[in-house]
Order: sequence, then structure tokens, then C-alpha cells
Amino acid sequence: MALGLNEERFWKLTPRMCLLHMEGAAQGAREAQARFAQAAWVAAHQDHNGLCRFVDDLLGAEPLPPEALPGLLQDAAAGLPVISMADYLKSKGR
Repeated sequence: MALGLNEERFWKLTPRMCLLHMEGAAQGAREAQARFAQAAWVAAHQDHNGLCRFVDDLLGAEPLPPEALPGLLQDAAAGLPVISMADYLKSKGR
């Protein structure tokens, strides 16, 4: 089942509960997409050695649990300069 429920559980849901499950799955997908976008941004703004350290920290000997990723991304982004979107676009000639 697309919601991650087994068929027996699915058929016991009320329409409202089914809607809540679908909304929760959609929110989870949006949050995952935001985490991937943030990771891509951090990776694009790291030098080669910084990126290698970031990937090593992310994968490590034992993979980090998914809930640790936001903290790791924030730590990696903390050392980056803060600029506005307008300044960024200007630096790219847009």
C-alpha cells in the first residue's frame, strides 16, 4: 500500500483517518525533499576537503540516524557566509 499500511489495516480506516495518513505521508515527503535540498546546497558550497569531511561524517563507520541529518546540515552550514538571495543572484550575474 502506498501509505505504508498493510491491506488489512487500510480497510479498517475511516475516510477521515485515511486522509490524515495521506496528509502525514505528504508532509513527510515535503520534509525529506527539504532536507535533500539543504544537503545539496551545503555540498555545492563546500570546498573539496570540506565536502569529503561532510560526507565522511554523514556516512561514517556507522550511518547516522535520519533524525541526526538536520543537525549535521546546520553545523555544516554554520561556517558558510550569510548573504541575501539578491546578493547571491548578483554574484551569479543574474
